Amino acid sequence: MMDSTQTVKMKALQAVLAAMYPDRVVTRDLLDFADRPEEDLLKGIYTVVARKEDGYSHTMGREAYYGTQFIGLVGQIKVEDGSTPSVVEDAEGVMIDEIKTLMRSRSMQVNSLLLVACRQSGQIEYPYGWVAFDVTMMGD
Repeated sequence: MMDSTQTVKMKALQAVLAAMYPDRVVTRDLLDFADRPEEDLLKGIYTVVARKEDGYSHTMGREAYYGTQFIGLVGQIKVEDGSTPSVVEDAEGVMIDEIKTLMRSRSMQVNSLLLVACRQSGQIEYPYGWVAFDVTMMGD
């Protein structure tokens, strides 16, 4: 079976993330912390997921072109036992900086990627942390 345009874009983003951050685990499968190997959580995991697409052109002859694809990018991490909740927050901050660097790199193999927002765990799941990024990409 041939990959959809969306799948091609998600795989491209996954590949760029993996190349930029080889010490992280990069996947397209969002799993609960309990379903992740501890060694992967200690490295930090990025998961790329497609969320929705909208905003298509409605010009005659160009219907369903130029939509915006909304992408979820989730970072998951666990800190070493014996650390403090602020260490989780600090680890999340590193992940945020990495994604900002990715957005600024201009090395993407995908169309017009834009970081819209991110949310953090707020230390409430210590020793686990997460960051959820809202990213958009213009379609074709």
